[in-house]
Amino acid sequence: IACFPDSRMGFCLRDPRDNIRSILNRLQLPGNQTDITQDQFRQLPSRFWKMVFEGSLFQTRGRNYMETLSLRWKRSVELYECHSDRILLIRYEDFLNDKAGTIYGLAEKLGLQVLHDIASQVDVQYQPKGNSSISGADFFGRENLSAIETICKNKMKKYGYEVLLENP
Repeated sequence: IACFPDSRMGFCLRDPRDNIRSILNRLQLPGNQTDITQDQFRQLPSRFWKMVFEGSLFQTRGRNYMETLSLRWKRSVELYECHSDRILLIRYEDFLNDKAGTIYGLAEKLGLQVLHDIASQVDVQYQPKGNSSISGADFFGRENLSAIETICKNKMKKYGYEVLLENP
């Protein structure tokens, strides 16, 4: 914001469990390990992803990869909240319910003119779709799911995401 004080911005918020699962699916990493192995870390496709898993981008290093990714999600929300008077919030789940309408609405709120109809292109898959054939509880295991919900639960509740575990 300091570098681009007149910029218009949107922040896309997604349930942290789905966000983290999507990242792990994209990188072909499991969600139920205690931590990623050194070999898995070395195989991350770019320095960016290594920085994400190290927690160095937002200084969000947890005790393991699940805590680090959860702290990253929470920190992203905190950064949005610090500047919410200048950043428009878009919930990913609302986008899924009305992709074109959400994009057109965002453009309007940002003062951008809609020049083309994009409705026919909103379902184009630009990156590999994650595997949603197993439940989140099975994908993460109770301990990792608890780590996500423990770290993120206050922000989850604030933005309408249900906490699944009774005592995370």
